[in-house]
Formats: sequence, C-alpha cells, structure tokens
Amino acid sequence: MMIDGLADLYKAGRISGARKRLNPGKLVYSFALGSRDLYATLDGNHDMHCCPVDYTNAPDVIMQNDHVVSINNATQVDLQGQAASESDGHRHTSGTGGQLQFVRGAYASKGGKSFICLTSTYEKRGERRSRIVLSLTQGNVVTTPTL
Repeated sequence: MMIDGLADLYKAGRISGARKRLNPGKLVYSFALGSRDLYATLDGNHDMHCCPVDYTNAPDVIMQNDHVVSINNATQVDLQGQAASESDGHRHTSGTGGQLQFVRGAYASKGGKSFICLTSTYEKRGERRSRIVLSLTQGNVVTTPTL
C-alpha cells in the first residue's frame, strides 16, 4: 500500500528501491490511499510501479529481494506465536492485507526479517488488558500462525 508517509520518504531521498534485485529503482505497490499530494507524486512518476496484488503479495516474488523487512500490526499475539490481526473475538475488524504472505516472503528472503508489532496493552471499559495472551480470544482469526 502506497501512503503519504512512504511518498514523503521517497521525496526526502530516504527510500529509492535502488538495492533491490527485482524491480530495481522502483517503489512497487498494489494500491494507494492518501492526500492529493500523494497522488501528485505518483502521477507519471517512473520510479513508482503499481502492480496487481497477486504479484506484490506473492512470497516467491517478495523473497527474490535480499534483506526484505516486513512490518505488520496485530491486535493480539499468544505465547505460541500466533498473531490475530483481523478480528476481536467474533467481531471482524479488518482483512489480512497480505500479512502472512509478507511474513513468509521476508522470512525466506536472504537476510530478511519480519516483525509483528502491537501495543502491549489497551483499555476496555476502564480496564487495562494485555494484547499478549496465553491463548487467543475465542473466535479470533489466526492471521499469522507460528512459523
């Protein structure tokens, strides 16, 4: 997903895609969502390359670049290493967004790393609760299983 923050990093010269083996010098994405400035940055820009999701999210494609870093969010992680990112119990909150594919692609990339990030606690009805649990809340969808 191409967002304003990534476009800002590109415009500041902080990311370029120059070190990639696959699509060198291109920032590859499957869709964009952001401000008018983001779309102006993308319009006619030959450094940007929009591709179908079955290409951008394919682990065998992702792993072709060395040192891939995958950073994904989760709502809950259990002590077995399973990550839930698309539900809160039986309540659906989001889609997977390719999380498992990027975890697998980064894991298979030479020198690659994958991070699942989350705030360790949250408040619900005035009570502090942990997002790191013995086992996932009943009904939670396992987005990324233990690898």
